[in-house]
Amino acid sequence: MLVIRKKAVLEAAALIGLMAAIALATLTLGFLDAWLIHKYFPEIEELPYYPLYQMPAFSPAEHGRSILVDLDALTLTLYKDGEVEKTWPCSGGKKSTPSPLGEWRTLGEGDWGEGFGGSWIAISCPWGKFGIHGTVEPWTIGKVNASHGCIRMLNKDVAELKGLVSYGTPIYIKYDSVSFRGMKSGMTGSDVLELQTMLHDLGYLDAEPNGKFGPATEAALRRCQSENGLYADGVAGWATMEFLKSKTE
Repeated sequence: MLVIRKKAVLEAAALIGLMAAIALATLTLGFLDAWLIHKYFPEIEELPYYPLYQMPAFSPAEHGRSILVDLDALTLTLYKDGEVEKTWPCSGGKKSTPSPLGEWRTLGEGDWGEGFGGSWIAISCPWGKFGIHGTVEPWTIGKVNASHGCIRMLNKDVAELKGLVSYGTPIYIKYDSVSFRGMKSGMTGSDVLELQTMLHDLGYLDAEPNGKFGPATEAALRRCQSENGLYADGVAGWATMEFLKSKTE
C-alpha cells in the first residue's frame, strides 16, 4: 500500500512539474510574442503617415451630385452642383482592412439586412465588394475607423443618402493620415494598386493594375528589388516603396 501511495505521489509531482513547465513556457512565449509584435508591428500612432501620392485632389462635380468621404474627419459630405448639400458622420476601414481610397462611382442602391442597417450603396472597386451601409455599432460612427473596408453611417443617415444618389454618382474617398503597411502576396487595397501602378510605369509589371497582390505582382516586385540593390523578398516594405516613389515622381 505504501509503495502504491509513493508511486501516486511521484506521478502527481511529475504532473505538477510538467504543468508548471508548460505554464512557464507559455508565459515566456507570450512575452516574446508581445516583444516581436511591438518591434515589427508597432501601433498605428507609431507608424509614419503614408498618403497615396498619386491620388488627385477632390473636386466636386459641377452638375449633379457627388460624394466626399473624409476618413480623417470621419465625415461623408454630399455635394449638389458643386456646393455642399449635407454632411453626416461616418467611419471606414481599420488598418488591416482599409477602405478603397480614390475616385469611384456608385453602382446602385439596395435594401440589405439589419446587420447593414437596411441600406446599401455599392462602390465600383475592382478588388472587392465595398459599399456604404448602416451599422449595428452606431457608437463607432464619427469616432473611429473600425469596419472591414466599407463606409459605415448611422442607419437613418444612410437611408437618407440612398434616396438622394443614383447609379454612377461620383464618390471620392480620402484618408491622408493612413498609416503605412507592408504589402505581400494575397493582400488587396489602394496601396497595392499604387504599388502596381509604379511597377507598371517602370516596366516591371505587364498586367494592368487591379489592387490585387498576386503572383505577377510579386514576380515584378522581386525583379525590381533584385535589379536595384533592394532585398528581393517580394514584400513591399518602406524602403521599397520609397525607392519606387523616387523613380516615379
